[in-house]
Amino acid sequence: MVSAPAYAQQPQDQVHITPPAKPEPPPQPDIDPSLKTHTPPMKVDVDL
Repeated sequence: MVSAPAYAQQPQDQVHITPPAKPEPPPQPDIDPSLKTHTPPMKVDVDL
């Protein structure tokens, strides 16, 4: 029985690998940084 050679893989110089594209960061809003206090709003229950 005679078989022909099968080329399942290609040479390494023909491999094209590209890294994934990084998305651009969203633009920063035009808000004064001192206004961002990072505190939750107070919840007050007043009974008059």
